[in-house]
Amino acid sequence: MVTKLKIIFNIGVNMRYKRTFSILTVACFFLLILATPVMAAGELTVTRTISDSEVCAGDTVRVTLVLTADQYIEGPAIQEEIPSGWELTEISDTGSYKEETTEWIWSSKMNSGDQKTVIYDLTVPDDAEAGTYNLSGIGSAHEIDDISIKGDHQITVVGVIADFTSNVTSGSAPLAVKFNDTSTAATSWQWDFDGDGTIDSIEQDPDHTYTEAGIYTVKLIATGEDGSETETKTDYITVSLDADFSANVTSGDDPLTVKFTDATKGAVSWEWDLDNDGTVDSTEQNPVHTYASSGDYSVKLTAYGNGNSDSVVKSNYISVSSGSVTPSFLDADFTANTTSGKAPLSVKFTDLSTASGTTITSWKWDFNNDGMVDSTEQNPVHTYTENGTYAVKLIVSDGSDSDALTEMGYIVVGGDDDDDDDDDVYNSYEATSISLSATIIPAISIEVTPGTLDFGTLSAGEESSEHTLHIKNKGATDTKVTAQVTDVAKGLYEDGLMLNSGTWDGYTNVVDSETTESVQTSLHVPDDFIGIGSMEGKLVFWAEVS
Repeated sequence: MVTKLKIIFNIGVNMRYKRTFSILTVACFFLLILATPVMAAGELTVTRTISDSEVCAGDTVRVTLVLTADQYIEGPAIQEEIPSGWELTEISDTGSYKEETTEWIWSSKMNSGDQKTVIYDLTVPDDAEAGTYNLSGIGSAHEIDDISIKGDHQITVVGVIADFTSNVTSGSAPLAVKFNDTSTAATSWQWDFDGDGTIDSIEQDPDHTYTEAGIYTVKLIATGEDGSETETKTDYITVSLDADFSANVTSGDDPLTVKFTDATKGAVSWEWDLDNDGTVDSTEQNPVHTYASSGDYSVKLTAYGNGNSDSVVKSNYISVSSGSVTPSFLDADFTANTTSGKAPLSVKFTDLSTASGTTITSWKWDFNNDGMVDSTEQNPVHTYTENGTYAVKLIVSDGSDSDALTEMGYIVVGGDDDDDDDDDVYNSYEATSISLSATIIPAISIEVTPGTLDFGTLSAGEESSEHTLHIKNKGATDTKVTAQVTDVAKGLYEDGLMLNSGTWDGYTNVVDSETTESVQTSLHVPDDFIGIGSMEGKLVFWAEVS
């Protein structure tokens, strides 16, 4: 309570008392001032600070109240008025808090300059409507008028605010981007990842992969109970090209034909400089080019897409050697000046064998196919002294590889007056045995030795001895090698050719560059096979860059 005093003085006309009266008046005036209780103004202040003036429904803000004594006071107190339905959580204070009145009271005394601090959190209800809300309050002390709290006093609850981030904003195609919604008060989302006006996703935090190069604008429409808002980030995602390519072969003899394959993601046009001389040789995506001359060639690809471009140069990528190398092979063959007559029958055999890429250095003749070598001359003469039908076999060799030819029933010795001998000839001719060989046809950059596999003469149910087949990759890159059986003996070879002790199924293997793989091969004639004469198959090898 503030007491007001009114003092009235009567002043006489006797001027000789003028000085005395003036002194008395001043003295009484100061006594009255000292006797009057102190008023609130200037005695204390309370200041409010709000951590965030703009919030969304459901958010929490922190409020700090600081009471400062400007002079000596007793029993200070603070009382707050908060919006209805908002929740106050006390964090820190040194007084006594009364929840029902939202009031803090201190029983202590405060000298000038002393302070009391209150900190509390204020939670906005989830269903709070958008708008501006006021905080009001007073500060007080014993025998002091209430004063209003100064400082922050308004909190604005906003509606939907659309916003987003992403884990990356640039990179090479294909570029996978994860978008993260950071909108407030949103309950549904519409994403346009490339700014074309089409909704691409309605997830809150979607993933999207950009497969083509370009600069993309991203738009998010966030919707909540208080409406919707759009956030557009122009030129937000930059997808660049990463030019790359491969070739089916990178080395070989001239002329070398190479098929190039573009591996650039998102490109729409291409410029190839196939010998890196600065001239564009092709604008196809996957060109084919033939290198006619030997040399090492660098290849450059420039790829374009959606305003972007990128180039890659592979130095000395194509290596072309001079001169074609023909695979070496042997082909046994012979003839005779006569093939029939009465005993003793003298026959002159003439070697007709041929060789490519090599030279024949030895000949082995078996004139009656008994497994014994009867002559090592190139063009021998042999006399048959007994009637019969004879198979003749010739094996030619260059020292490392060999080839064999067996002519069944080739020489017939006897006369028309000998019926028994004719029966013997017939029975011999019906013998179930066959002379088998295989010619190797290698692939480019792949060398296969030996060039011929001679399995000898086999009967039904028999298996030849094993041969070691060496497959060498002469190229600079790992190569997938595939072999298949072709030619007249295909059926027999597919059924009976053994590879590493397993039935031949077709050979496929990746041979590392500058290495040699070895396999063991043999031929098993099926038990039910019926045939005579000689049969030759071919093992043809193909190669492609792995």
